[in-house]
Amino acid sequence: MAEAGDLNSPESGFESQSGHVRSLVPRLVALVSSTLVLALGGCAVAAAPEPSAAAPAAAVTSVGLEPAAPGVVDVVAVGVVEGVAESGGTCRFTFWADSGAASRLTGTGAADGGRTRCGPVSEEAGRILPYGRYEVELRYDGVEVSVRSPRIVVELAP
Repeated sequence: MAEAGDLNSPESGFESQSGHVRSLVPRLVALVSSTLVLALGGCAVAAAPEPSAAAPAAAVTSVGLEPAAPGVVDVVAVGVVEGVAESGGTCRFTFWADSGAASRLTGTGAADGGRTRCGPVSEEAGRILPYGRYEVELRYDGVEVSVRSPRIVVELAP
């Protein structure tokens, strides 16, 4: 019985007949191919991970009171939507009072680098809500996405 690697065995392709060597190329290719398959059979090739874009996220970045004219104070809100940059969407800031009543400020989003900027939007404070404690949320409805921010708590006082 021939040992593995025995060049004198008929399986090796090196056996001589009448002084001629059989064609080695097909047998060598088969031998090398099966050796590589056996050697690499346990290896796994990991594909590079696909880059994933973060899900769009909205945030209220500031809410406050600003003097607009003598004796007039505006409520001003600003927010951002990360992960999407588009202009023309609707930015809606909702103010929930402790009583459950809601007031809204609405504006138009504008692309700002790789994100969408909402605001500043403002309205005379006395027209939309009295002074007090509110939870504020930004809802953005755009061409590519609709998203809401977590609510933040603000105290509006003169």
